[in-house]
Amino acid sequence: MLVDSGSSTSFIDQRLADQLSGVIPLCQQCRVRVADGGELTCSASISGCQWSSQGQDFTTDMKVLLLGTYDVILGMDWLEQHSPMTVDWRNKVIQIPTPLGPAHLFGHEANSSTCYLITSLQLQNLYH
Repeated sequence: MLVDSGSSTSFIDQRLADQLSGVIPLCQQCRVRVADGGELTCSASISGCQWSSQGQDFTTDMKVLLLGTYDVILGMDWLEQHSPMTVDWRNKVIQIPTPLGPAHLFGHEANSSTCYLITSLQLQNLYH
């Protein structure tokens, strides 16, 4: 999952959504501008998608989009729903309020000193 304050809406990857129930077609398709400046077409959504992470349960409305790299992008709608929150950027921790007290969600360390070899087929799949 990617938490993205630059995204106004939360999205779920098309391949993951295909395995879930509750996907409904949008009355009208919409175009979504992505980080690289390109546009993707969104034609479905999941209202009240229930998911969990690190022992915390959430319910989020998500638009279905072919994301590729991520299963889910949590946008400003999710961030606002759990506001106010505390973010520790250095330690990659988000603290959000819950009825049972603050919950902590931990990001993963992106630094890596290992470079893995991949095949040309794996590279092609990553590209698509």
